[in-house]
Amino acid sequence: MAASRLRRALVLDLDGVLLDTRPVMRQAWREVRERHGIDVPFEAYEQHLGRPFDNIMEILGLTEADRLHETYAEASRRGCELARPFQGVEEVLHAFAAADWLLGVVTSKPLDRAAPLLARLGCPFAAVRTPAAPGGASRRRIP
Repeated sequence: MAASRLRRALVLDLDGVLLDTRPVMRQAWREVRERHGIDVPFEAYEQHLGRPFDNIMEILGLTEADRLHETYAEASRRGCELARPFQGVEEVLHAFAAADWLLGVVTSKPLDRAAPLLARLGCPFAAVRTPAAPGGASRRRIP
């Protein structure tokens, strides 16, 4: 019987680990403020990053979270080119991939916003775990 070969995996977070996405978030929040007449600075929003958007809106005392989230998501998709890989990230990812490690990402971003960001890194990701419909998560392979 042939011995199975074990593979190693490296699983990372997206925002603040692989990519500096703060400029994208800042621009998206600016659009939310302008379009909806909100007077909450980005710094107040930023304090709660990592929580679900609806939860942040509740903490900030903002209503109509669905409309605000729609604006934020659209602006984030348009502004993804503002994100930058942190220094050395691309080289490290490529080195792990060359050493036959599986690469994975876990993020709170939906796949339609995470995929273009990950594609900019130029590495194959064996798994990308993102939120999906309530109660679930999507898992995808990003070439």
